[in-house]
Amino acid sequence: MKRKLLGLLLSFCMAAALLPGTAFAAEEAADTWNGTADTSWYDPNDIKAGYEILTAEELAGLALLVNDGTDFASTVFTLKTDIDLSGQEWISIGNGNNAAGYFAGVFDGAYHVISNMKTGKINHGLFGIVSGGTVQNLGVEDADITFTDGDSSLRAGVLMDWAHNATIKNCYTTGKIVTNALGSKNIGGIAGQGMYGTKIIGCYSSAVIESKAFDSSEAVGGIVGSWETKGEQPMIADCYFDGEILFHGGPVDNQDPTANNGMTNSVGGILGMCFDNEPDLIIKNCMVAAETVEAPSDYNIEAGNGGMWIAWYQMTGMPENCYWPLDGREWPACIAFETYALSGGTDGLYFEECGTPTTDFKDPSILRGLQANAQPGVTWVAGMEHPTFAWDDNNIPASYQAVDEAIEKAEALDADLYVNYADVASAVEEVDRTKSKAEQALVNEMAQNILEAIDALEYKPASYDQVRTAIGKAEALNQEEYKDFSGVEAAVKAVVWDKNITEQAEVNAMAKAIEDAVAALEYKPADYSGVDAAIGKAEALNQEKYKDFSGVEAAVKAVVWDKNITEQAEVDAMAKAIEEAIEALEKKPVPPETPSGSGEPETGVPATGDASSTAVWMVFTLLGMVGFAAAGTMAFKRKKVK
Repeated sequence: MKRKLLGLLLSFCMAAALLPGTAFAAEEAADTWNGTADTSWYDPNDIKAGYEILTAEELAGLALLVNDGTDFASTVFTLKTDIDLSGQEWISIGNGNNAAGYFAGVFDGAYHVISNMKTGKINHGLFGIVSGGTVQNLGVEDADITFTDGDSSLRAGVLMDWAHNATIKNCYTTGKIVTNALGSKNIGGIAGQGMYGTKIIGCYSSAVIESKAFDSSEAVGGIVGSWETKGEQPMIADCYFDGEILFHGGPVDNQDPTANNGMTNSVGGILGMCFDNEPDLIIKNCMVAAETVEAPSDYNIEAGNGGMWIAWYQMTGMPENCYWPLDGREWPACIAFETYALSGGTDGLYFEECGTPTTDFKDPSILRGLQANAQPGVTWVAGMEHPTFAWDDNNIPASYQAVDEAIEKAEALDADLYVNYADVASAVEEVDRTKSKAEQALVNEMAQNILEAIDALEYKPASYDQVRTAIGKAEALNQEEYKDFSGVEAAVKAVVWDKNITEQAEVNAMAKAIEDAVAALEYKPADYSGVDAAIGKAEALNQEKYKDFSGVEAAVKAVVWDKNITEQAEVDAMAKAIEEAIEALEKKPVPPETPSGSGEPETGVPATGDASSTAVWMVFTLLGMVGFAAAGTMAFKRKKVK
């Protein structure tokens, strides 16, 4: 016997929080059926009040025991795992009738799913016959039911063929039922036929039901095919159908959908046909959100030209507070077919309104109406395309809160700052907002993809154009011209080359530091040695020997002593100006010599004792003093200028 550990790690902790305790666990690993039956869990000498079904083989074992005559009345079975029947031929649980070979216990699916059921024999549903029993909290997905030639069975439903005084709660079905066999059939998305006090509450079917028979008088319903032999308060409440009913009346080999062939077929989105009198079958608070419910021959109703959106009634009693599509076709919602017993021998068809047609099943008023009239224990909520049940993760929108938060985070970023923001944009674009709550893990993965793309973002590099320009200026300078070039060298060396665009201000500051260091440079002073040499040469001259010494004096006076090395040419020009002024000097003429024979040389100096000698010597003395004073003044000015 196989025993598998159940449970699955969710992709996010949030996903776990979003899965309520009363919802179908869509991410659970299913146990796959190997085609055998295991009854080892059951001991007829030690019958338990309840059993847990842990494997597909144990479920097949339950079918084997029931079909052998054990009805398990009042025994509770709890399904502990999803089961994949793997497309192998399934033998229904209960293959007899309401006297023997039926299931009478409680089968609680515990919001698990049984998938890939395939049947083509006399019994077709997961359960064949349930009499006095209960099936609840169970999903049957991707069923494949086929009536083949020679199939004499009268009933087929995905969940069960025949519900006799049974209770069905919180169940759903998907898949298909195709009939291509002779004989009248009762076919339903949940149950083929309901009888006595059977109650079907809070269920839905998305199955596709297709009839291709050419001589049948069939009753086909989205929830139940037919109902008869009513008991105490039978009920279909808070149910919906959003699958398809395709009803072709033509021959098998021709498939003419417009052919009638004299057949009398009844088709309804909820119930195909209710055959009996009082007590009335209650159909209440139901919804048909299907696009196609067709039946070309529906008792030859010209006005209808198709199936009933809700139900056929042979006698009295109308559904109430139901909803169906308003799509321009003249299909009635409900029809009561009265026989002679109620109308004095005259047959009649009565088209009745039994609720509200709508063009938009997302209209909040529909949800409010369903909630206001729901049976105890049924909770209607907003679904993806129409209202559904609180446990129906397949049709409730997934939570996109994490996705929206991730997108908000992405949109808050400046795309121009990053080299790979396209990856974030791509992750946002790939968000699929059509996912259901059952696919929450996929939605969480979308959010994670966006966050990972954000985490992987790389900033664009900062622009170093200003830095390179500043360095270019520095490199163009002749370091030998400056007193101290180390400040510029330090600023260039301090440049960090791996800054990104968000650090552009730091990079700009590096450029400014270089510019400031360049601006703070001080040139070395010019070389005045040539000027000093020229001035020294001028000072060595005896001005008295020259006619005009003012040119030399002016050249010396014109010297500017604060020139820097870049102005060396000007300084050299000053030295040259002094040199040229010296070269331009003209000496005074030399006095003539005394003629020979005079006895004494002509000195030009008055002789001693000459009457004018005193005055003459005084003149020479004054001239000498003036010359000495002038020489002293020139030397003083030069020193002062230096």
